[in-house]
Amino acid sequence: MGVNNILEIVSCIKEEIDELRRKQSLSDQEYGQLLAYVETLSIIQSACVGYDLAEIDLDFDVDERYLK
Repeated sequence: MGVNNILEIVSCIKEEIDELRRKQSLSDQEYGQLLAYVETLSIIQSACVGYDLAEIDLDFDVDERYLK
């Protein structure tokens, strides 16, 4: 899978996270979705060892950004 594909996937996941975070409150299901999206970004980040994480827009602490 190429860098462009990974970047597209990361971008879509981040959009979903941002949409959930804009809500005043989350249902249990929505909070579960948020956790799943954040975990997915963490997995992608870990799997991309050797890539320039800035190139795929994942050069940050995922948990710190989205769960604090």
